Amino acid sequence: MDISFFTLTYNRLRQRIEEANKLSQELLKEKYEFTKNETIDLDYEKILIPRTKKAAERALEKAYQIFYTFELDYQAKRRARQERERCQLYPKETRNLQQKL
Repeated sequence: MDISFFTLTYNRLRQRIEEANKLSQELLKEKYEFTKNETIDLDYEKILIPRTKKAAERALEKAYQIFYTFELDYQAKRRARQERERCQLYPKETRNLQQKL
């Protein structure tokens, strides 16, 4: 039985995974610019597979930027919720603190 196609495909997959991991590490070190108005389509039936390495890098960079924005928004909302809960648990201390400010 000839499994050369499987071997070729498997090796290519491992190579692409390694490349994506290296690129991910590089992208996570960068500072993101949040002034651009960008969108990302997450419907897997409509997503076009990037044909070039540069296009794949751009798609991954865009995804990281959007997910990082979601994470920042989630953290801000979580902190606000925790503060509201703290104010409900300790209303007197919160009032005193607000008066001092």
